[in-house]
This record gives sequence, structure tokens and C-alpha cells, in this order.
Amino acid sequence: MISGTVESIAFGGEGILRHEGLVMFVPFTAPGDQAEVEILSKKKNFARGKLLNLKKSSTSRIDPSCLYFGSCGGCQLQHMNYQAQVEAKRNFILDALKRMGKIEVSELIVHPANQQWHYRRHIRLKLKKEGKGFKAGYIGCDPAQFIQVANCPIFLPSEESLLGTLEPLLALLSNEGVEEGSLRLIKANEGKFILAFQFFPELPFNIDAAKDALDNNPSWQGIIAQSPCKKAVFGNIACEAEFLGLKARFSPFGFLQNHPEQSEKLYQAILNALPPRGEKVLDLYCGIGITALLCAKRNKKVWGIELHRETLALAKENAHLNHLSVRFIEGKSEIEGARLIKSEQPDVVLCNPPRTGIDPKLLQILIAEKPAHILYVSCMPSTLARDLQKLTQAGYQITSIEGFDMFPQTTHVETLVVLCQP
Repeated sequence: MISGTVESIAFGGEGILRHEGLVMFVPFTAPGDQAEVEILSKKKNFARGKLLNLKKSSTSRIDPSCLYFGSCGGCQLQHMNYQAQVEAKRNFILDALKRMGKIEVSELIVHPANQQWHYRRHIRLKLKKEGKGFKAGYIGCDPAQFIQVANCPIFLPSEESLLGTLEPLLALLSNEGVEEGSLRLIKANEGKFILAFQFFPELPFNIDAAKDALDNNPSWQGIIAQSPCKKAVFGNIACEAEFLGLKARFSPFGFLQNHPEQSEKLYQAILNALPPRGEKVLDLYCGIGITALLCAKRNKKVWGIELHRETLALAKENAHLNHLSVRFIEGKSEIEGARLIKSEQPDVVLCNPPRTGIDPKLLQILIAEKPAHILYVSCMPSTLARDLQKLTQAGYQITSIEGFDMFPQTTHVETLVVLCQP
């Protein structure tokens, strides 16, 4: 056992405590905590530990609001007040830029969320076999654990009983022949919900029981269940959202920014960063087309690149829905995006890649062709810093960096970086 004071929070949510040259990572601690810690594992330069006792609590420490915090793996920061959470996320970005990107930033704002609870548009629950049916829950802090939950306060107020109403249907659906299952719950319009089941390798043989369950639950708008070979739909599964006056349809299984309020802040920041004279915009990794269509509303000539055919079809549908013109192209950004960067010479390139960052081939094309402006949106500070180092070494200047707290109570943070050629 060792004792010490927690200095800061690492990306991922673990507190950092130093003891005789050893860096210790300790979950569920807060900066300023004076803690007694048990060493669980030790490497050459760092160790991982378990909090045994708080000798003195940090001034930022609060009581978690969720009964499952500490066992459920969904949230990491509920034990810290919200101001401390936002400051931790600011430090995540600054630390990654400095250590991995060799970039010093004098000012950085992380935009806080006004709505810090009940904000999520959707959640995904794991289905676990129980008896002849299933139960629903989250993966635990220990990935081998399964945590059955009655409520999730970052999704719904605790007094709303949606998760409880699922139990009869889950117990009824047969798990025979089903190896894996998950359930995505989506907030629809007027307080209703869509249930989106995924099963592998096949659907429960009695999936039609979902129709009766839908009829008996007035808060459910629709149910979809799919496996690799089959799909069943009951009721209305249309998923729609609105961003800055733009209507968007999305798949029950597809990606959509999860915090409505913070999503609009991010999209507005992207629009504010568009140069007045930049007429041509290329949106890489465009998804269902939200940023591309918002740029088109600004009378820009826009191309959008998306790999997944079903997602691209929704982008085209959203263009038609909003009476906007965008040229959406199916393909890999490193291939189709590279081709368009060379042939069309866009004034602005929007990049919102997966957590792995911009594809290395595409990054080289950007460096070689030097579009005047790059707007880079990232959910992973480390890969963002890696890519920014290469772009700045190639001559790009960072004109602004902003963070957005899209997931209060967790360590996730979204970052928008605006780069330009001098």
C-alpha cells in the first residue's frame, strides 16, 4: 500500500498519483484526493492501483448520482463536480497536443453542456441469456462483468421506467440459437422510444411476440430486430432529428451525435469557421450528411464522401428532404477524397474521421495538395495530436482549437481544430 495526492486525471478517467518516481493510475479518484492505494499491477515506469481509503477528499469530489457508478463501465467521472470534469477534459486535449503533437496552446475553451443528465439520444444495452430469454445491461468496469440496470440517468430520469418495461419482452424472446444480442434504445418524438435489436446468427424464433409487446406499451413507437440474414419490423421505426433547422433521418443502428444541445454547438462552430470566400467544400467521412448539408445551406458547393452504402443513401435522402444539393459519393475517403482534392481543389476540407484518425494516405494527399483550410473534428485527442503534428510540420497554422463536452459524466470529449495555409 502507498499513500499520496492525486495530481490530475488521465484520458480514460484514472487519477494520476506519483510515488518515489512511480506513476500510479487509480480509477475513481479526483485531483486533490489524498489517498491510500493498493498496487494491483506494476510495470517499469507505471503501475495500476485500487483506491483503498481517502485520507482527505478533493474539493471537487461529489457523491455519484447513479447507483451503478463504479461497477458499470459507462461513466468514469460522476464522482467529480461538473466544473472539474470540464477542466479534466481541457487537460486531456492540452496534454495530448503537448506530449504527442509537440504543440503548445495558450488558450483552449471546452464548451460545457447545460444539460448534464438525461441527455443521450440513444443507449446500447448488451443482451445476456437468462433462462430461456434475455436480460439487458451494460458491460462493467471489468469487461468480464455484466451489470443489469434498472435505470440510466444519463439517458432518462430515474423515475421513468422504460428499462423496467422491457423485462417481460426480454424474458419472453427465445434465446435458442442466438449467440449474441444487443438492444439500442432511441428517443423518438413526443416522449416515445424505438427499440432496435441485433441478434447473431439468427433472430429468436418467436420474434413476432414483439408485436404484442409494442401494442401493450404506449411509449414504444416501433421495434426493429435484425440478424445477418433476416429482419423484422413492427410499428414505426422512423428516426429523425433536427440540427440548426436541418431535418435529418438516421438509421436505428447508425451513428448520430448523442447530445442534441452540444451537437448544435459543434455544428454552429463548424459553420462559423467556414471562410467567407471559400466556395468549395469537401466533407470527408460525411456520414448521413449533416455537416455537408449545413454547408450547402450556406450556398457552398459541397461534396460528401461516405464508405457505407446504407449511410450514404440516408445522406441523399436528407438532401432531398431539405431541398439541398450536395454531390454524395460512395467510397473510401483516402481514395475518392484524394481524387477530389486533386481534381476539384476544394477551398475547405472537413475531416471527422473515426477514433483512429485520418488515414495516413489521405493525410499525405492533404499535405501534398495543400487545401487552403482544413476543419478537423476529432473524438480522440491522441490521434488528433499525431495528425496535427504532421500538418503543422508541413506548414499549416492552427487558427483555433475548441473542445465540446458531448458526454458529461464520461471522459469523452470532441475537439474542433481549424487549420489554414499561411
